[in-house]
Amino acid sequence: MTLPPITAGSRRRLLARLVLNGALQAALAIAAVLLTRAAFDALAAGAAAGVDTAVRVGLTLAGMAAAVGALRLVERVDAERLGQDYVADVRTRLFAWLAGTSPRSLRSRSAGAVMLPFLGDLSALKRWVSQGLARLAVSTLVAAAVIAALVALHWPIGLGVGLVVAAGVAGCFALGPRMRAAEREVRRRRSRLAARVHEQIAALAVVQTFGQGERELRRLMRRSTRLQQAAVGRARIAGLVRSLAEGASAAAAGIVLCIGAAEVGAGRTGLGTLVAAMAVAGLLAPHLRDVGRLHETWSAAQVARRKIEAVLGRDAGLADGAQRLPRGPGRIAFENVTVDGALHGVSAAAAAGSRIALVGPNGAGKTTLLALLARLQEPACGRVLIDGHDLAVCARASVRRHVAMAGPELPLLRGTVDSNLRYGRRSARADAMHRVAALCGVDALLEELPLGERTVIGEGGANLSAGQRARIALARALLRDPVILLLDEADAHLDAQARAAIDRVLEQFRGTVLMVTHDAGRLARVDEIWYLEAGRLVEAGPPEQLLGGAGRAATLFGPARSAAA
Repeated sequence: MTLPPITAGSRRRLLARLVLNGALQAALAIAAVLLTRAAFDALAAGAAAGVDTAVRVGLTLAGMAAAVGALRLVERVDAERLGQDYVADVRTRLFAWLAGTSPRSLRSRSAGAVMLPFLGDLSALKRWVSQGLARLAVSTLVAAAVIAALVALHWPIGLGVGLVVAAGVAGCFALGPRMRAAEREVRRRRSRLAARVHEQIAALAVVQTFGQGERELRRLMRRSTRLQQAAVGRARIAGLVRSLAEGASAAAAGIVLCIGAAEVGAGRTGLGTLVAAMAVAGLLAPHLRDVGRLHETWSAAQVARRKIEAVLGRDAGLADGAQRLPRGPGRIAFENVTVDGALHGVSAAAAAGSRIALVGPNGAGKTTLLALLARLQEPACGRVLIDGHDLAVCARASVRRHVAMAGPELPLLRGTVDSNLRYGRRSARADAMHRVAALCGVDALLEELPLGERTVIGEGGANLSAGQRARIALARALLRDPVILLLDEADAHLDAQARAAIDRVLEQFRGTVLMVTHDAGRLARVDEIWYLEAGRLVEAGPPEQLLGGAGRAATLFGPARSAAA
């Protein structure tokens, strides 16, 4: 995936409008120069009509100034539309990449690094497109027209101004590498600071519990100081660039005055030409100042563009097939599945409608096995099949319509209880809602909440208990009417009501269930136990066989033997 072209779609029309706008402003600038010269030539001639001519020219110039103001307003609106449309396109591509990225690969990056392309980098691109590129299109035309007008008025003046402007612009671009290096350093420092702040907010209870507030504050201040130093360094280079642009503007005015005064004194040109040339220099000044700002904006956009391109060019980790997974009974098969660093040659099968418990020590690969079924992870080799269909060639969306998942790693979202319940199926009917709510104990929960289903849930469900969160998350998964239900330690650390809800689901859900559990008592309710260790399927079989023998599962769940019997 790559960055979209700026000239795609409606943006081509907006760019054309900006170029036309610049041409109109340039034409008005030239007309203003010619009118100014005509007025002062008439006044210098001493004719009685000179005053009337000057007045008419002044009124005309006032009207032209109003027209330029209107054009600048239109330019600003079009430029903002151009920037917003482009950034929206880039943001969509970034989110599409994110949606196709496995959670496992995202966990290897800090939250700050993941969020920065959506915030700082997109802002830098937007500033360049709407404030930089748009102004460049206009300022280039106006500056070229102004210098051309100066050459037409008096070629020595025009040549001198052109050389000064060229030198100033060349000096600005010569500082480009330093500017981009400074911008990269600021971005790096900002990313580290954002990651640190995000981590401390997420772990605030840990910081407070262990009394490390002052220590974390000092670490934050150190990172903040480094960011400040980097930002000051960038500002120093940006100031130098702007100084060059401002200096070129002042030098241009000085060139006009010196050459023009000498030419008037020698009688080779008239006062009107000198005044017109000074007026032109005044028109040139704001556009030269824009050059200084444009270069700063362009450097930041170049750094942001490379970072976003690096993100979009990175393997998302989740391929999307073209086939649709049809709804079936829910048979599951793993054929020699390997995931680097997690699973090694796992082969197993689950009958439709069966209950499978995945057990084993932490890091055994249990969660990875569930992630493969939910298309949250891709195998390095081997196949994962549902009802005989290889998930690698199936569209992710069609797989996820038939597979639902619940567990602590799938938190609730900020919003109402109702919006969380309907998150996977916005059009769920009222009878389906009531049935699932009763099955998961959410109906009783709604009676406890002050606003029922309209109660607002905080980020991650922080204002609810673990049991309340588990019941809502379980109902959210079941409301999708899945064929396969994946429970990733969904029964861990729950109250009696939430545990009872899971037991009801295991009894009444008609589809296939794979559940990761450490609850020895729940193993008696499953059809098979799959024991994984170090990424390998070590044992598989019915509870009475595995828990009644001398294998790994029996050793791990010794107290459950009597319950299984």
